[in-house]
Amino acid sequence: MPPALHRQHALSSAESIFSEILSTFLGLLQTAGDTYFTEFMGP
Repeated sequence: MPPALHRQHALSSAESIFSEILSTFLGLLQTAGDTYFTEFMGP
């Protein structure tokens, strides 16, 4: 495997991990936001 190709593979791997973490974080953030608004903006 040429070095450039190897670097590209490592980059895409790190990118997929990062996007996975980001989507998980956004999901948690949305859940927390919904809970917050239900608690404080509720009836």
